[in-house]
Amino acid sequence: MRTTAFVVALSMILLSIAALADVPGLMNYQGTLTDGDGVALDTTVSMIFFIYPDSIGGTPVWTETQPAVGVSSGIFNVLLGSASAIPDTVFDDPVRWLGIQVGGDPELVPRQKIASVGYAFRAAEADTAEYARSGGGGGGGGWVDDGTVVRLETAADSVGIGTAAPREKLEVKGDFRVSGPASTEKKIKIGRYWDDTNYHTIQSFYDGANSGLLLTTYLNGSIILNPSGIGNVGIGTTTPAAKLHVYDSGSGNYGYVGSSSYGMYGRHSGGNYGYMGGGSYCVLGAHTGGNWGYIGGSTYSVLGRLGLTTSPGNYAVYGIGASEDDDQGTGYDYPLSLGGVQGYNFNGNSYTFGVAGYSPLDSVRSGGCFGGKDDAHVWGCFGYKNSAGNEYGGYVTGSWAPSEKAEISSGIGFGSWGELFGADIHGKVYGLYAEGGNYGLYSHGAIFLDDLNVHLQRMEDKTTSVLFTNVSTDVTVQTSGFSTLSKGAGFIGFDEDFRRVVSPDVPIVVTVTPTGNCNGVHVSQVTKDGFTVLENNAGKSDVTVAFIAIGRRAGYENPNLPQEVVSPDYVSKLSRGLHNDADTQTDGQGLYFENGELHVGVHPSTWPDVHKVRDEIAPPEEIQPELPSAIPDLKLKGEERETSGRTPKVNVSGSKKRSQENR
Repeated sequence: MRTTAFVVALSMILLSIAALADVPGLMNYQGTLTDGDGVALDTTVSMIFFIYPDSIGGTPVWTETQPAVGVSSGIFNVLLGSASAIPDTVFDDPVRWLGIQVGGDPELVPRQKIASVGYAFRAAEADTAEYARSGGGGGGGGWVDDGTVVRLETAADSVGIGTAAPREKLEVKGDFRVSGPASTEKKIKIGRYWDDTNYHTIQSFYDGANSGLLLTTYLNGSIILNPSGIGNVGIGTTTPAAKLHVYDSGSGNYGYVGSSSYGMYGRHSGGNYGYMGGGSYCVLGAHTGGNWGYIGGSTYSVLGRLGLTTSPGNYAVYGIGASEDDDQGTGYDYPLSLGGVQGYNFNGNSYTFGVAGYSPLDSVRSGGCFGGKDDAHVWGCFGYKNSAGNEYGGYVTGSWAPSEKAEISSGIGFGSWGELFGADIHGKVYGLYAEGGNYGLYSHGAIFLDDLNVHLQRMEDKTTSVLFTNVSTDVTVQTSGFSTLSKGAGFIGFDEDFRRVVSPDVPIVVTVTPTGNCNGVHVSQVTKDGFTVLENNAGKSDVTVAFIAIGRRAGYENPNLPQEVVSPDYVSKLSRGLHNDADTQTDGQGLYFENGELHVGVHPSTWPDVHKVRDEIAPPEEIQPELPSAIPDLKLKGEERETSGRTPKVNVSGSKKRSQENR
């Protein structure tokens, strides 16, 4: 059984003390155990239990191992302390946390806070009524029951709960609850009264319509926390200007919560400020340097703007993605990648973009959207003006600057892979310019031309000679040369390269021309290795001859060409299917290749899916709070403020569900 798949739902069903005269140091604990898919288990496992002073880290104050815990339908019950008794000193501190380890798995997180019932261990001495009546074994007079009042007989005595040395008349060490009466009007009051209007109190109240926490001072100088909107709360100030006003007199920093203009506002003494819940923006922050940004505006969801004073490396929006060595995505699909900034359109409608970058390109070496390696060895930009002032739709480089020439060349400027076309390049004046040290252009595959193939020969006098490539209706290979006959005869062998590439299945055509006086010559025999030349009329001269041999290229005796390419309408199809989208008045018709044919149009498999489910991030649950009918206006000095008057909303999101896999 793979214990790494265990998920323990830490539902603290019961933490209780056995009702015995002598507290046995035991606590009952019930929980559920499922596998990684949430299926309840039926098994027996080893469990280790810990009690810690902290929610994370720290050294346990108690631990025990229960080697065989039975689990039935996912439910298990254990008696904590049955293997190692829990001493009452474990609960000297009011806060304790329970940790659980299942089998060889790591300890589960988060730890569970132990309810106050567990602190009954500290009440081990007080399990009899006689003890209570005796005053707890101290030297005082103890408790007196007058029928309607239970009181301490000695006024100087103190009451301690969870502590043996109370420092006040009543000291409770740990959590406690005070509840009001069951009637419609409920009040819990702590303080000193002179009369109904002059008092110092803290009151939790409910009057049938309103409830809240009321803090009052002498002559009803109110500090009130109340949804009815009566008064404000000030910390560090005697004149709170909002529902909550916090001011630090030492630094001059201050903040507001709940005003007519903002849900929350904060300002640093240096001038930086920000707010949440404004009339125009959900969140806004501004720096004294002029940088500012917001989230949730009417035009942009997120906007950032640089100030007038900027330095290289500054950006209006900055995202940090993978920051550790093992931070890796798993694919190119949007939910599988990992990075600093991501943009995604739920619907790919016309003129919509996941991420867009624009620039007027006023200066050279500027662009709209840039991406590259952090050392700038390779980079690319969409919408770029180069140092010469030419504007590019896309500009890429994978080469070091000349002053930083690397001994090893590995950078590639541009990579393009496609199904129908690897690249679609059109130029109004020139189509493609390519240069390279070893070659300017290499084509792995047939090259088709529908115009001249022109060669330009650079001459020593710096002029250019124009040369044209010979053409043929066959795929031929040729060789040429000179040879001298001996007594009117000679065998001329083909060079090795010609013999290797010429087809042995098609006769080789040989033309021989004598360069001196003779009776004339003729070719008497041709083989794949060479040919024999004889002088006419049995002549015996030693004349030199020139020859040209033309043969069919091996493997291309009957070339099979793609018929759609050699078809006379091929260029017409391309011009209809491909399109310059800078022209927004017309559209391309599209191209696709299927079953050996090139079609103009859009294949049905690429049509938008009208039935697709919108794959979007669910918005957080919104809860509309009950607000006061009137909120005092918050006056801000020295800056423009918003006065939308819109009701703020409280957004609540998240889930309590946790598992061992995602902790």
